[in-house]
Amino acid sequence: LLSIPGIGRYTSGAIGSIAFKNPVPLVDGNVIRVFSRLCRVSLEAKDPALIKACWNFAEKLVTVEGLDPGSFNQALMVQCCSTCCWRY
Repeated sequence: LLSIPGIGRYTSGAIGSIAFKNPVPLVDGNVIRVFSRLCRVSLEAKDPALIKACWNFAEKLVTVEGLDPGSFNQALMVQCCSTCCWRY
């Protein structure tokens, strides 16, 4: 999927896990913010080290034995989107 123009790592993870049941992670800005809060990391969401750590963490979570990767990633997207809402 990553070889298709316009498909990045996040979209590839979403399609791969939801459509094809592949245990591949997805990480966006909301996921980074939730993971950093969960793990009490005080780095900025755009910090390359934090982004890499979040992808590694998401990969460990989505590859848990017996877990449906598509359902997990959908739940992760919804939870993180709900948790990280705009402040007006």
